[in-house]
Amino acid sequence: MNEPNANGKAKDNILGQYLAFIRILYKNFDKYGRTGKAAEETVRMCLEENLLKEYMKEREKEVIDMMSLIFSQEEVDRIRDHNNIKQGKSIGEAQNLVDNIEYIASTNNISIVEACKFLGKTELDYEQAKELLKNNMIAV
Repeated sequence: MNEPNANGKAKDNILGQYLAFIRILYKNFDKYGRTGKAAEETVRMCLEENLLKEYMKEREKEVIDMMSLIFSQEEVDRIRDHNNIKQGKSIGEAQNLVDNIEYIASTNNISIVEACKFLGKTELDYEQAKELLKNNMIAV
């Protein structure tokens, strides 16, 4: 039989079942985020609607574990990307500070300390910025 499910797709059409599975998955992403709960609910709903039923019944734990692992890796990647952006911003700000202080000092024939004061910074701010650049192998 080619009986449609709740999503209007034929139950015995594997591609239709997979597309319905993806729709359910994205609805659960919206509701639960990319979490184990979204994976569990997706499998439960697919079983309820007889979508990929044999596969889901035989491999329910494996499917949930794999989906949870993928979601966990996505979260790790998202955090890593956020941290890289934050670090890049810090490096850019440090480079800008060092460049500005050194430019002001050299063009006005004043000391680094005086240039720092002119910019409302301390010599410690300057040294910390230079250290950050050195630690990240940025030429100063």
